[in-house]
Amino acid sequence: MTRKVAFLFLGETLLIPHLYPIVEALAAAEPTLPIELWVSTSVHEALLARWSTGLGQVTIRRAPGFRALPGHAEGDNPPLPPKLPTLFRLLPHLLRTPVVVCAEQTSLWLPATLPLRTRFIDTFHGAGSMMARGHWRRRAGWRTLSRPSATGRR
Repeated sequence: MTRKVAFLFLGETLLIPHLYPIVEALAAAEPTLPIELWVSTSVHEALLARWSTGLGQVTIRRAPGFRALPGHAEGDNPPLPPKLPTLFRLLPHLLRTPVVVCAEQTSLWLPATLPLRTRFIDTFHGAGSMMARGHWRRRAGWRTLSRPSATGRR
């Protein structure tokens, strides 16, 4: 495995704001660390390419099953390729990556069902995912990033 971190932007575009600030913070803290952003559609790719300008260590990669959607409105959720087949076809790339960061539960099928050396970090987002905190796929992540509540408890 080479020293790098992968971020999975395979779900709805509403997940981008949950992951991208982590990309920016990591790029600022570790300017020589290669960061790969795996995207599932041209809508994701266009948004992330524009935001990543100037972050030299960030590379945007098209996930297997990538969908080019010319003329699709930037603010709309694009039609996504099926996630599980995408993930399993992406697996050979992820096996060469020590750390993978994701914001949705589907990506956690990989560490939940396969004995991987790759470590998955999950980020909670919104009330729905907070309700699923104890779900067995959520527990498969190596670490979970969550926002502290107003009381400071997680």
